Amino acid sequence: MQKTNFLVIDSLQDPGNVGTLIRTAVACGFKHIYLLDSVKVTNSKLVRSSVGTIFNAKIYSTSKDKFTKLAKNNNLVIYKADMYGENVFKAKFQGIVGVAIGNEGQGVSEKISNLCSKTLSIPMEKGVESLNAAISGAIIMYQIYASTF
Repeated sequence: MQKTNFLVIDSLQDPGNVGTLIRTAVACGFKHIYLLDSVKVTNSKLVRSSVGTIFNAKIYSTSKDKFTKLAKNNNLVIYKADMYGENVFKAKFQGIVGVAIGNEGQGVSEKISNLCSKTLSIPMEKGVESLNAAISGAIIMYQIYASTF
């Protein structure tokens, strides 16, 4: 099993978002990336937007069902990104954690949400509904990464 933080990409369809998330994950030491029912890792826009970092990560394209079994069998600690969670800048992080980023429109699926032990949010001004999935994932991963210093 992995010995680094990991990223769970849940049903994202925009290859630019996925490539950006992969690039950020690698920059933050999240070496394992699970693509759950998401855009294919071979998509040319995804490869371009990852700027080659897909070759520096272990990427697993799998179903939510298979990932759920893996997570339960290995007692993975997973936090989900959602606008109704704990302020990521006030949260405490210990050990190896995963971050789940959900679909651009629906967020993290119920199946993956049920695996998550914490929900993290990014504070923002009133009137702003949400941030782009890749931007949200980047902010959360960098905060977790920075907490290790």
